Amino acid sequence: IRHLEKGRVVIFAAGTGNPYFSTDTAASLRAMEIKAEAILKATKVDGIYDADPRKVDGARKFNHISYMDVLKLGLKVMDSTAISLCKDNNLPIIAFNLNHHGNIRRVVLGEKIGSTVSAQAAIRSPLARRGSHFDFCSRVPQRTIAIATIACTVSTLVRDSEPRPKASSRSPAAA
Repeated sequence: IRHLEKGRVVIFAAGTGNPYFSTDTAASLRAMEIKAEAILKATKVDGIYDADPRKVDGARKFNHISYMDVLKLGLKVMDSTAISLCKDNNLPIIAFNLNHHGNIRRVVLGEKIGSTVSAQAAIRSPLARRGSHFDFCSRVPQRTIAIATIACTVSTLVRDSEPRPKASSRSPAAA
């Protein structure tokens, strides 16, 4: 937690070490512990569908869907324990395609991509911007997000994804 408070990127890599708990459940648990504002579920498709769009022609995409609908329809975005934990703690889930270049940055900046799971079926993206500020209240100075089993601070991720200036031609010894 100290590293998050200092604005550092923190990567949680591993499960809980308990049988029957998936990495999705571990991500949900860690998100609760660090008081994340959303879980970003990086997948191989561009959101949540009623069937696997890579296998089923005409699979229907949900732009927004409630936790209860995910559970009732048996959708495979995350396991039911992880979905229930997010539901109980009102933690939105944004599922998006990791394989599309730039999507992590887009979702962190609040662009509407993928699908959102929340208490209500149709809400604004939990990371949508209003002016230059995130919509979420300012209870924490830096916007914290869990990305599957990865957690980081938005300001650090965005800053680190900016193009870096070219290195100086000076040798390290001259510095």
